Amino acid sequence: MGKTVGIIGAGPGGLAAGLLLQTSGHSVEIFETLPEVGGRNGRIVLGDFRFDVGPTFFLMPQILRDVFERSKMKLEDYLDLKRIEPMYTLDYGVGGILRAYSDPERMADSIATFSRHDRDWFFTYRERQRRKFEALLPALKQPFSKWRTYLKRENFAALPFLDNGSVYDELENHFEDERVRLAFTFQAKYLGMSPFDCPSLFTILPHIEHSEGVWHPRGGCNQVTHGLARAFRSAGGHIRCGQRVTKVLATRGRVRGFTDSAGQERLFDSTIMNADFAYGMSELFTDDERGKYKNARLNRLKLSCSTFMLYLGLRENPALPHHSIYFAQNYRRNLRELTGTLELSEDPSFYLHNPVVTDPSVAPAGKSALYVLVPVPNLGAQIDWVKERERYRALILGKIKARTGIDLEPLIEVEKCVTPLDWQNEYSVYKGATFSLSHSFDQLLNFRPHNASEDFRDLYIVGGGTHPGSGLPTILQSGIIASELISEAQPKRRARFFARTEATL
Repeated sequence: MGKTVGIIGAGPGGLAAGLLLQTSGHSVEIFETLPEVGGRNGRIVLGDFRFDVGPTFFLMPQILRDVFERSKMKLEDYLDLKRIEPMYTLDYGVGGILRAYSDPERMADSIATFSRHDRDWFFTYRERQRRKFEALLPALKQPFSKWRTYLKRENFAALPFLDNGSVYDELENHFEDERVRLAFTFQAKYLGMSPFDCPSLFTILPHIEHSEGVWHPRGGCNQVTHGLARAFRSAGGHIRCGQRVTKVLATRGRVRGFTDSAGQERLFDSTIMNADFAYGMSELFTDDERGKYKNARLNRLKLSCSTFMLYLGLRENPALPHHSIYFAQNYRRNLRELTGTLELSEDPSFYLHNPVVTDPSVAPAGKSALYVLVPVPNLGAQIDWVKERERYRALILGKIKARTGIDLEPLIEVEKCVTPLDWQNEYSVYKGATFSLSHSFDQLLNFRPHNASEDFRDLYIVGGGTHPGSGLPTILQSGIIASELISEAQPKRRARFFARTEATL
């Protein structure tokens, strides 16, 4: 007989765990505050335009495929994927443009337009990153709840690739041209970090792009969670949208369920928290109930940056590629402002997502659902976003016009703006840190909040704030890990029970 499992939050990690548990004999209910599933991996609908809330790059589809295969389902029945080539365009302003390809020869030819030396080094670098990724992959697939996990044989291969250097340090050792270095370091932004601070082990991120490609699910990356939700419901699981969890029920260090917004107690054998980690800990538990993660410790956690977002429904389709990144003219200063001095940059980098060139379903014919993302400091910077909102919107639209030659203002039919304050208030993101906890060395593996809670029995954690980390593939992997921990826990307890019972007969 399976367990009853309650999940707080219908994000990708919670849905992946829910599907795996529901199809392995457990009874699962998911409670979501928002009107529909997804959270930061959800969608925004503005009239006839559809946008991803957060992630727009879909990487490592094999992890999602693994979730469906373990559930005896086919990914293709729930998601229509298309590979993007070129993967994205990098615009350096006066430094020119580089188009990034997953095909190694085409990528090498792109690099050659900047540096013949770096073209030749690209293949050596690519091979080193392949070996690093294969060595690190086992560590991403297992929980680091105990120190002895480091001693597992499969983790030994990762040791030569762990050092105190940064992502940029490693690239500096391989490539001469600054623009080529940026092409393989900007991915640290996926973690909300500067490549000058991000540990060098995360050079595996560009390797994942270049070896496995960048994918687009038809309808947007939000369809990952919607596909998981459809599969979960077809397996008999229940999702209760529009029902906020207000309090987790914890007694003597054990969680036995939670209270919903109607005041009803929902009791479960196991509970999964898919809420933003720091937000969930601070809002769903009293400080006295918690052990390790009291408010004082939460306030000391290192957080990622935030993002300033514009979702623009345009009456025309501008001549923009599917993915394009525009680097600040002084990129190093921009990063210092973002993660060091915590200033609102007047010359920021920004990212434009124009999916209609690949997927016409997201906007009416001839129109575009343009997504604009600007990395900005989280709410720890004390920026007055009520005051800055309109000014910064105008600044960003001006930067886009200056860099692309396209004046978006007269093309806007509908729009939505999301600031760090909105991330906190609308999406329950602690201090508006969009990418959750930072991935510094002291917040990785065993040092990151564990998938099996360190404060409470029968509470499990999924999402970007736990192991393996933020980013859609690793969040899905956290769901796999949590489902395994819950499924493995019950047979062990039963075995001990029956052993004790037989001993007394």
